[in-house]
Amino acid sequence: MDCLENLDTITVLTSMEARRFFLYLNLHCNGKGEHMNIDVNECAMSCFRTCVKTASNGIDYVSLKNYVNITKKIELAINLYKEMHKRDEMIGVKFIPIEIKEKFTNRQNISIQIKYSKYQ
Repeated sequence: MDCLENLDTITVLTSMEARRFFLYLNLHCNGKGEHMNIDVNECAMSCFRTCVKTASNGIDYVSLKNYVNITKKIELAINLYKEMHKRDEMIGVKFIPIEIKEKFTNRQNISIQIKYSKYQ
C-alpha cells in the first residue's frame, strides 16, 4: 500500500510536454556560450500546462508547490533528450540539453540555468 499512497508524488512527462519543452528551448537558445537561462513560470505556461492553475479572477499562475514538479519534469525531459542523443535520434538539432546547472530565485520568479552542448 505504500506505493499507492505515494502515487501523487510521481512526476510524469508526456510526449507533448517533451516536444513543447524542446521547442521552447530552441526559441530561447541564442547559440552563444554553453548555458541558457529559463524563467520557470514562463516555461510552465508554455510547456507544462498541467502545472498551471487559474485563480478565481481568471489569471493563470504557478503555485510554489508546483515549481518542484516543473523542475522534475525539466530534468526528465533533459534525460530523455540525452538518451535520444545516445541513440542517434537527435540528428540535425542545434544543441543537446545536458543538465540543470543552477537555480535562481527572487521575489518575482524562479529561473534555472540549463547547460547544453552544441550538436556535433
